[in-house]
Amino acid sequence: MSWILVAVTLPAWLLLANPQSSSTATMEQLAKMAGLASKQELSHDICAGAPGDRFYALRSHSDMCEGVPSVIDKWMVGAGTIYKQHLPPTDKNIDVLTRHDEPVVLLTRDPRASTHGLCERMLSEGKLTKDDRVAWEKPYRPYPTLTQSEAAMRDWNEGWEKVARERGDQFLVITFEAMETDREGVLQKALRHWGIKQVNPFVDVHSRYVNASHSRCDAWDSAAVLLASDGHTAGKALLPLALAVPARLPEEQRGPMVQPDQHSVSLAAEAGALRLIFVQGLPRSGTTLVTDFIRRHAEVDLMFNSQRAHPWDKATDEFEPVGAKDYGGSRGCLNPMCGEGGYAGRSTHDAARWNCKAYVTQAQMQGANGTFVVKHPAMLLGGSMLAESCASIGVSTSFVRVTRSAAQWEGHTYGCTGKCRDKIISNTEHCLAIADEHKAPSTMTVKFEDFDQLSMWRALEEHLDIEQVLPRSPPCTLLRTT
Repeated sequence: MSWILVAVTLPAWLLLANPQSSSTATMEQLAKMAGLASKQELSHDICAGAPGDRFYALRSHSDMCEGVPSVIDKWMVGAGTIYKQHLPPTDKNIDVLTRHDEPVVLLTRDPRASTHGLCERMLSEGKLTKDDRVAWEKPYRPYPTLTQSEAAMRDWNEGWEKVARERGDQFLVITFEAMETDREGVLQKALRHWGIKQVNPFVDVHSRYVNASHSRCDAWDSAAVLLASDGHTAGKALLPLALAVPARLPEEQRGPMVQPDQHSVSLAAEAGALRLIFVQGLPRSGTTLVTDFIRRHAEVDLMFNSQRAHPWDKATDEFEPVGAKDYGGSRGCLNPMCGEGGYAGRSTHDAARWNCKAYVTQAQMQGANGTFVVKHPAMLLGGSMLAESCASIGVSTSFVRVTRSAAQWEGHTYGCTGKCRDKIISNTEHCLAIADEHKAPSTMTVKFEDFDQLSMWRALEEHLDIEQVLPRSPPCTLLRTT
């Protein structure tokens, strides 16, 4: 009798995580839900070299290095294990990871919040020097400062997020902040991205970071996630305190604005030229908050319906042309808008909505030449059609897409629990797939989960080429998120 030996390769799943992002707890909880083993490899055998000056401040982590390709391969395709690693986004590491098609989950956290956690931890362990340097146990010198640690964490986030944008099918980005709001939903999304079936129920045993409120850490004390809870009502988002009251920065403080690339459309050089900023997003995704922020800038006016396009329309901060088709709204678990046979499947035939002349006419009726911000949920599905129509008549456009995790949708408020919650998730994915097919060039995507981060709002100002607002810190006004 002869035997044929067949090599069997077990799958593996990589959680690529920023330090101080609750990555160990996240890895362990994902493994428990999936009934799998989990591991972080920290031996020096996994490293082929140092990561360079950009990530020196994070070298207390043994896997903050140039990885050995064969080891990275194992994290991606072998051993039947969920691996959690802090591998930095160096060119070599990126090249090895992207040679694979296997899905990767990327976990990030706001770098200031991460640094605040690092500060609290080092003080509690007696490892922070008098000049705010992290006293490593590793034999590296000099010790890095907290400021250097924050810069390294920001570089880590930005490097891998850039890769994730370029390889959206391979990488799923999840955030510490989103997990603080709906940990179960985020972890379930990660398992689906990996193609792993959940076999054990979610149990929230996550031990959140304790803020010991050391005054020495105040400089890195990021604003808490700005959510208010009222019984079973879903949280309402607030603008960051620093953005509550807009004012102009002096010219010398603003610094150079980031110039848009060749596909972006900014203010025309000709005086009085019209520019339209379209804010896109599903109902309850945060578009009202983004629109409100944009309209606070002196050079931007809000476009609104002077008459209701439909008898059932109530919102005054939205605009849709007369003759536009009913898009379905947020009712029925998003079925009328995004479900089978819903508006999304026939949105390309909604000619009135994608005709730029209707928006130009409304701007003229409102009696101003300049920049208008326009918001309506249905616009999510036809950005490229709007961009093309406006370009044909010489109107400049910019697009901002607002996204929110489907798992965070206001289920208790709208009865979207159980099967309807599952339907919300599938309908959201269906609408976003159609939106991607008709995405306007250089659309900027902002995430509801990042609304408490000042850097997100600054990046939005840069994308739109509008002046920055001066940070102030009076109480915020509670805003409805639609």
